[in-house]
Amino acid sequence: MIGGGTSNENASSSILTIRPRERVHSRYQRTLADLPWATFQVRLEVQVRKFFCGNAACHRRIFTEWLPDVAQPWARRTLRLAQALLAVGVALGGRAGSRLTQRLHRPTPPASLLRVVHHAPIPPTPTLKAVGVDEWA
Repeated sequence: MIGGGTSNENASSSILTIRPRERVHSRYQRTLADLPWATFQVRLEVQVRKFFCGNAACHRRIFTEWLPDVAQPWARRTLRLAQALLAVGVALGGRAGSRLTQRLHRPTPPASLLRVVHHAPIPPTPTLKAVGVDEWA
């Protein structure tokens, strides 16, 4: 199943100058994998705009529109799919997680699951107040 769409933002901001950009340079299509719908794999085809930067001091001349609620820049998966694969990878690991993703109609190789886990940020841990003998073993 393929879904299409365009961004509905009025203007995009450059990362470095934080000024809205209104002069459209061009458009291109991003393809993102998403969570399955029933037994169908879902692929989103989103049209994204590129903008000219009007600031002469800016080193970058062209900026690409971001989709922060949908996907990270340069990602080929939506945030929802990435979070689901991370949960499967943390819980089951590579091979077992790969078998589960096939049953969930989103086949993912074991190496990809492990890569998702490896690149995930480490959650913050609370500071220890007291250390017992068991913590040293």
